[in-house]
Amino acid sequence: MGQTGVNRDSLSQLSFQYLTEALAVKSDFSKQRELAIEAAQGFELLEEDSLLFEARYLAARSAYSEKDSLVFVQEFQKLKKHLLTFNDTSAWVKTYNLEGSFYFSQGNAQAGIKAFKRPDSENLYSASSLDENVFNLGALVDIGLSYTKNLDTVYYYVNKLQQLALIYPAPSVQVVSRFKLAQLFTKAYNYEEALEILRGAYPYLQDLDNNGFSHFYYRNLIQGFIYLGMPDSAQFYIQKLVETASYPEGDPRNCYAIVSNVRALIDMEKLEELPTEFEVCYQQQLEPLRRTQKASVAALEVLYAKCAFLASKKRWTQLDQNLPMLIKYGGLALSNPFLARAYELQYQSLVERGITEGALEAHIKFKEYTDEVNKYVFSQSETLIRNQHNLQLIEEENKVLQVENQNQKLRLTKDRSVLLLFVAGLLLLGTLVTYFFRLSYIRAQQSKQLSRLVKERTEQLQQTNRELMKTNDDLLESNAELERFAFIASHDLKTPLHNIIKFSGLLKRKLESSSSQDIRDYLSFIIQGGKRMNYLIEDVLEYSKLSRQENGDNKVQIDLNELVDEISRSISEYLYSRNASIEISTPLPNIVWSYAKIFMLFKNLIENGVKYNESAKPTIKLGAVPGEGGIDLSFSDNGIGIAEEYYDKIFLMFTRLHNQTKYDGSGLGLATCKKIVEEFGGTIYCEAQPQGGTVFRVRLPQEILSADD
Repeated sequence: MGQTGVNRDSLSQLSFQYLTEALAVKSDFSKQRELAIEAAQGFELLEEDSLLFEARYLAARSAYSEKDSLVFVQEFQKLKKHLLTFNDTSAWVKTYNLEGSFYFSQGNAQAGIKAFKRPDSENLYSASSLDENVFNLGALVDIGLSYTKNLDTVYYYVNKLQQLALIYPAPSVQVVSRFKLAQLFTKAYNYEEALEILRGAYPYLQDLDNNGFSHFYYRNLIQGFIYLGMPDSAQFYIQKLVETASYPEGDPRNCYAIVSNVRALIDMEKLEELPTEFEVCYQQQLEPLRRTQKASVAALEVLYAKCAFLASKKRWTQLDQNLPMLIKYGGLALSNPFLARAYELQYQSLVERGITEGALEAHIKFKEYTDEVNKYVFSQSETLIRNQHNLQLIEEENKVLQVENQNQKLRLTKDRSVLLLFVAGLLLLGTLVTYFFRLSYIRAQQSKQLSRLVKERTEQLQQTNRELMKTNDDLLESNAELERFAFIASHDLKTPLHNIIKFSGLLKRKLESSSSQDIRDYLSFIIQGGKRMNYLIEDVLEYSKLSRQENGDNKVQIDLNELVDEISRSISEYLYSRNASIEISTPLPNIVWSYAKIFMLFKNLIENGVKYNESAKPTIKLGAVPGEGGIDLSFSDNGIGIAEEYYDKIFLMFTRLHNQTKYDGSGLGLATCKKIVEEFGGTIYCEAQPQGGTVFRVRLPQEILSADD
């Protein structure tokens, strides 16, 4: 950049333009670095420290992205030299994070760990570098999980993330803190808890424009669902993963989705042959494995998937060729879970072929490594519980410190108030004489103003009182609903929980003296109680999400005929299992409202008609006819029907007409429907059909009908 004859304003504008263009570059890292260097030269002359740092940092990061280690070292030295004069904690954290990432990309783990640890050891964390703090702590958790066997250090950094999440509502903090905590539970093979934690991160994930976070988020969900034996859920998130991270064909990063999909299809017994892309991944993982004799988790996963497929297809010759590799490399990696699964496949295949020789040995090995896994899970679970208890103690200590700090502030405020009062008294004394002489004049003026103000205030108070009376009526109605909600919810939530506790106690007493059949029976009661509790909680959460304030920005035009088709596809397996069908007797209109809520309304009413139906072929018929001030929809079924005395009660929260044994559910489905219908100003009611069954009628007001209808 030639600076001769260029004034300061022009130089500033030109340098800023270079930096803006550099930030806009997406994949041409060489061009990005050149622009950043041009910007840095200008900012250095202008002595613009913060902008100079951004330009130097971008130049170094471009070299890192380009994998040019020589240029990176050159630019990074310039960056650190500038930081020695521009002492900013946020900039230092950002710089150390870049340095650590560079060393890890070069295979120098020791130097990378040292760089990542420096922000913590030098107390550089601050609110101004929040995103960089989160990145740094997340990297330290990953390093601990990958390079250490003692997880105390990992817990230390996870706790730091949890404490940040308690203070800052930023999406990056909320997502990463939950994500890293879920990784700890996954490490302890507690996939249920890990999935619950990951679900808690999902709302925040939508606010993050970061494919990297989304990629690893979906990977962890997929892993949990596969190991919990829920392949259909795994497939749903595999598709999400593919949509989120679209890498070029042949890129090894695609292999996780490919291998996971194979695992899911094997579990669902829907895979006839291994796809070509799986074989590509298999060869990609096998070549470095044979060369280095070091097995990564990805390599073991693809090996296990192939062995599981061969076993499912009874291709014993090929299985006998691949299974020893899984056992060999699982042993080299000291991976007890993969060894346990490998010996389980070996044992089952030998028994199925009638080969008793070696089957007993395989079974003993399977039990041995399963016990090792269980011991590890138990120890990690104990550590997790202890760690969470310690985190709770830290939170309580922080609350005490906050109270003490607040008290100190109050004392200082009180002292200042006394001093200010004294000074104010002196000033007031000096103005009293002047004020006395003007008092009579002021009083006359104030009398006129007071009369006017009294009149205005009286009118305002009357209006306010009218508004308060309306608000009070609304609050009374709301409180009545909340009291009913609290009473019934506490009862319905506690009942299955009490069953779980009771039968768990029975199970504990039976373990030593009873047969395995008794134990299975008690476990069934526990599982059923847990499922009922889960249904209730999920429906309560859905009901609580409904709000009048949500509709304003989410209104879209909806073709109700297409909506019914979408619902049919989403519950196709359920309809198939019940031999049920959905028919549209007359065309349905288009409306403008929240798609999610209308979807929930139609889905609940359709599923209700199928659930409470004992006919050989449950049929749900939908129709629409013009009504007074709008259009009336009908949802007819050939089910068991509803007695007339329950027509109003069925729309109350947690109202059930049948016990859980015959028809499961939470009692919130129709209450949710009623709330949705009332939000758009409609009405819903039910009536019996002459030929049997029930018909639900929904009035759609003219205001939400599309202008096209």
